[in-house]
Amino acid sequence: MGAGDGDKTHRSEVSMAAESPTPGAQRVLEEGRVGNYHSYYGKRRKLMAVFQAQNAQATAASGADEGDGDENTSTGHSSSSTAPGSALYSDERLDLLKEEWVRGKRVLDLGCNDGTFVYDLVARFQPRSVLGVDIDRALIDDAKKRRKNMRRRWRQNSGRTGEAKSSTDPLLCVHFCCEDIISPDAKWAQHAGAYDLVLLMSVTKWIHLHHGDAGIKQVFKNVANVLAPRGVFVLEYQRWSTYRRKANLSTEVHQNYKSIRLRPEVFDTYLEHECGLKPGPPIRPRGVTGQPYNRPMLSFRKGPV
Repeated sequence: MGAGDGDKTHRSEVSMAAESPTPGAQRVLEEGRVGNYHSYYGKRRKLMAVFQAQNAQATAASGADEGDGDENTSTGHSSSSTAPGSALYSDERLDLLKEEWVRGKRVLDLGCNDGTFVYDLVARFQPRSVLGVDIDRALIDDAKKRRKNMRRRWRQNSGRTGEAKSSTDPLLCVHFCCEDIISPDAKWAQHAGAYDLVLLMSVTKWIHLHHGDAGIKQVFKNVANVLAPRGVFVLEYQRWSTYRRKANLSTEVHQNYKSIRLRPEVFDTYLEHECGLKPGPPIRPRGVTGQPYNRPMLSFRKGPV
């Protein structure tokens, strides 16, 4: 196999996975029923921008040294990037990821919504490839449409003109696929060792409520299978206390809720002992409070073969 054959093979596999939805994916899906909020990132950006701006103001008012007060907010953003509506604002979770996990790596984002985090990730870290997967066809369509706008903006910022694709275009590595990540036919789960980094961000509650313990266990096992040796799994989960709010979506969901035994607070134990993933230091500890979207984030690493 030549030096570039590995890259070509992986790109081919990613492209195949992105070509068509699996039978479990739906063209029309009621918004919010499985966590598929169409305005999720818009609301998140606004809430976080307001929080960060207020935090920066409070820090300045407390007498922080001139020149570094704004940069030492809890999220690490300067005030110029946190004003509500600022084009410079980026997802604060990016600051919690290690560059070595992402740069030049093969990334899988399960439950990618409209692709906003994927594009922020690409802009910050330049991974080798990214596949975003979501059950909602409308969100995946939005993600693909956004690529055109992102490419135009990238060309403007880099001084490039014209529509010809460039080998240095960072968006060439981005693909999206509409499928139910818990489906037995899910394409993302069919390529063992294909990814260096797998992201499962704020999705576990919806898998758990709709598919019970068996569903979340299967997703975790599939994640462990598709991780390459020494690959990293980043898990952002919703606390058990938030499940009750959505427990009455349907009779089936309510029954699943009542039968759940694998609580989110012990996901790490299950992933270590049943999936063979070694826990790393918490990215965002369980006890962190005081800001919007302060869900716990954990990291796990797959051992060498």
